[in-house]
Amino acid sequence: MLGGRSTERAGAFLLGALTLAGCLLTTTLDGLSGGSSGTTPDGTTPDGATPDGATPDGATPDGGSLGDAGPFCESKPSTLLLCADFDDGKFPAPFAADSRGTGAVVAATGDVRSPPFAALFTAPAAAKQTVGATLLRTLPSGAKSIVVELDIHLEEVGAGADYDLLTISAGSPEIGVQINEDATLSWDEDFSQPNDAGMGGVEVALGRSLPSGWTHVKWSLDVNGAIAMAELFIDGTSAGRRAFSSDVLSGAAPTLEIGDSSQGALTKEWRLRIDNITVDFR
Repeated sequence: MLGGRSTERAGAFLLGALTLAGCLLTTTLDGLSGGSSGTTPDGTTPDGATPDGATPDGATPDGGSLGDAGPFCESKPSTLLLCADFDDGKFPAPFAADSRGTGAVVAATGDVRSPPFAALFTAPAAAKQTVGATLLRTLPSGAKSIVVELDIHLEEVGAGADYDLLTISAGSPEIGVQINEDATLSWDEDFSQPNDAGMGGVEVALGRSLPSGWTHVKWSLDVNGAIAMAELFIDGTSAGRRAFSSDVLSGAAPTLEIGDSSQGALTKEWRLRIDNITVDFR
């Protein structure tokens, strides 16, 4: 039960609350001008936001690799086999890295697709030395579909040897995409010839070149029995299709290689940056 002093305090508190509510109501009505627009009183938009809802600073509305909403891989589905934006300070994870001679692959800042890092591949001119550098990842066997996507900036086109950009290998047999010395692209396949005739190889020109600056590359493989149908996309446009043998994918522990592991007699350096790699495996 409330005593006399408590009753007096309660009455005083109620009177004060009513007075404050009246003041707040008066202030609110005096300043009422509709809902919040997110703009400052002079009509400008604070903190760099755009009043029409557009995304500032060249970011993509869907949170793509040009955006600044957070690491690229955080926006990707967990169903991917792997995603690598190299921005977590754990380079080269989720790959292993391998190099030969003066070739190297390192995490680099500056010209990147999603900050702060991209993978920088270098294969210096070395007429009397074999050089190379790759990122490697063992894939599960029994693939029905593989889709590899990445962003690439070809900074320097080398001379003396072509450059293996994307390869899936199982020992010596391999299938993949290479960059030629004129910056055009070709399908590349090495295979075991019948009757123990050793290894054979074939290169088929795609008739497309890598554009200057950052380019999005997508390589898809769909397996149907003995055939793996490959298709390459450059910035969303198909550059060509080719049927490969599926033997490389059906064997145990096929390996995805990004970058060229072995180049000899280079007379000019190959130099390229790669960022935002995803691999979807089904």
